[in-house]
Amino acid sequence: MQIKPIEQCFWILGSIMFFVVIIWLMNIYAAGVVIPFSQIMAAALLFSFFHMLMSFSFWNLWSRSIKDKFLGGLVAFFAIFFIKVYALDIVHVWLPKIGVNFQDPQKAFSVYEFRDRITTAFMFTIVTAFLHVVFGKYLVNQRLLKEARKSREEMLIVIEGLKSKVLAKHLCPHFIENILSIAMGKLTIGNREHFLRILLLLVDVMRYAIDMANTDQDVSWEREITCVNKMIELIQVANGKDSVLIDDLDDKLDIELPIGLLVMPVENSIKYGSISKASPLHITISKAGNTWRFDCRNRFNDQKRETVRSSKLGLKLMQGRLINERWPISMEIEERENRFWMKLIGSLEKRCYSYYG
Repeated sequence: MQIKPIEQCFWILGSIMFFVVIIWLMNIYAAGVVIPFSQIMAAALLFSFFHMLMSFSFWNLWSRSIKDKFLGGLVAFFAIFFIKVYALDIVHVWLPKIGVNFQDPQKAFSVYEFRDRITTAFMFTIVTAFLHVVFGKYLVNQRLLKEARKSREEMLIVIEGLKSKVLAKHLCPHFIENILSIAMGKLTIGNREHFLRILLLLVDVMRYAIDMANTDQDVSWEREITCVNKMIELIQVANGKDSVLIDDLDDKLDIELPIGLLVMPVENSIKYGSISKASPLHITISKAGNTWRFDCRNRFNDQKRETVRSSKLGLKLMQGRLINERWPISMEIEERENRFWMKLIGSLEKRCYSYYG
């Protein structure tokens, strides 16, 4: 969480004013003698300096980043070291040179008493810094949560607009509603980035489904597999992390595909499949010699299949396109009991129009 520059300025000025008021009130109600204004300002600036150091330290120690935690610990060490080594010189050597004297000339100086007072003052600074950070975190979190809610509303409007354009044959409406129902109401401080990412993924997948309406479009392997990965992440949101098993390639393939070729079997799994940890969707992407292979295996639900009407037109159109346009890709479908297995095998060569001839 980042603090805006204007907030940092208010934080510093507020810290100084806080300690000025505290010391001024102590001067009125607790001090046995009147404290000069120069001493009040000097003490307030010193308190504020160490207050800001400890606030910065606590803020970073609160972070999840190891780098931030290390920086917070380093600043805390510096503050303690500075107090330990230079506190006496600051109060009794440096400040008197500019006319600010804290030591009563009529009283004997005691190092032990000085250290006791410095320790008490520093502990007070630590407590105020911690409370300041707690309050600051609360305000920043509320602002980020408000921004996240605004982004959510904007994306929901986009999703509603896209839903009217997405055909059922391209993306199951039930799947869309399921993702939305999971995401809605779960926007909190701790998961706001994850929440918004879910909606962004859904928007991207829906837009790709709309692009698939243009069945003559060709896309790169990278663009197609990116959509597949987004769908996998959405399936895991709906059914758990272990609901999808994937064996992927480390390298990217420099080939083109008919749009929706790899997305289609994943869509069919969502539409008809029974996907869970006990019955996961299994996707394998491999390469051997001059060929690539995409396998998609899952169990289908008979009741789900009966309730979802489909002419399998999308599958027939894809098979027809592979043959008519002479794509160097073969498609095999195997159904056994309640298991569905689609195999796509293609050439790594650039598109060859004599492949089928």
